[in-house]
Amino acid sequence: MRFGRIDLSTMPYPGMRTVKTAIAVVFVMSFYRMTMGAEFWMNGAILASIVAIICLQESVDKTLKEGAARILGTFLGGVAGAAMVATGLRDHHFVLFIIAAGICIVAVIYICNLMDKNSSVPISCVVFMMVVLNTSGVSPVFHAFVNVIDTMVGIGVAYGVNKLVYAPNPRRVLYKQRAASAQAGQMLENSEDEQQKES
Repeated sequence: MRFGRIDLSTMPYPGMRTVKTAIAVVFVMSFYRMTMGAEFWMNGAILASIVAIICLQESVDKTLKEGAARILGTFLGGVAGAAMVATGLRDHHFVLFIIAAGICIVAVIYICNLMDKNSSVPISCVVFMMVVLNTSGVSPVFHAFVNVIDTMVGIGVAYGVNKLVYAPNPRRVLYKQRAASAQAGQMLENSEDEQQKES
């Protein structure tokens, strides 16, 4: 079967990680829609969906490891954001506010690097901006706390889906890694042979 110049019969099928990521996102959106109602469900579903997408790894152990990094990043970003809002710069000194926001982003990233938690950097910056730019009138401390809860929901969904839906087999993962390494080695040997022939 062809679609223009593309032969659909030769295209690879989506992998299980792709399918499980979609399942996790659908579950998160459904959970927030049912628990928070039609008006507010998107607010929590945004962060929880992002966390679920990031945390759903090729193994359950890696999912837990990513989840721990996301909780740390969420907590750090939330604390920095709440402190930033508490200064009052957002409502009274716009220029100072945006300069201070940039400085805080540098500080958050620097702290993550000092703690050797580079994987916490993206989510900490995202949460920081969500708290700082929140205009709903909710207390920044409460908003930071809610972000931590949303992060934990995303992690829980990612873990549950990864554990229950076609759970990754460590032997199968190891086999795929060895096969990929062997293929890369073979490609390197072929490249070296071609270079020797050309010389």
